[in-house]
Amino acid sequence: MARKREQIADPQLIDFCLTLGQALDRTADDPRLIEPAGTPAAYITRTADEQSRAPRRLRR
Repeated sequence: MARKREQIADPQLIDFCLTLGQALDRTADDPRLIEPAGTPAAYITRTADEQSRAPRRLRR
């Protein structure tokens, strides 16, 4: 439960979810998909970097 609270408090995760939701409402050829593509990519990269630096026993 603590992990969920941490995620809900993470503004980058909120941006990730909102961006993904908006993208799902658009067609594949919509030019508005290009700009927000960086938001999920940045979140995934940051999360992966944090996980790789965490001690093995603390990784989620």
